Amino acid sequence: MKRKSLYQLILVLVILVIAIKYVPPLNSWARATLPESVLTLIGEKPKNVFERSADVISESIKKGTNLVEDMVETVKTRK
Repeated sequence: MKRKSLYQLILVLVILVIAIKYVPPLNSWARATLPESVLTLIGEKPKNVFERSADVISESIKKGTNLVEDMVETVKTRK
């Protein structure tokens, strides 16, 4: 029974590492939140200051775009 559980744990960890490396949203999240020691074990680097700043700016632009689109829709429906 222990051997089966160990194989399942290893399989889950391998799938998790592959997902972190090759799924862009998961990779981005992992690089932003996981400690550097964990990232070096799986061959990734943490986000630097410029990447984090770019993410914040990108998110702000998306929110602003949505706000403007909502205002345009409101103005269109009032006519």
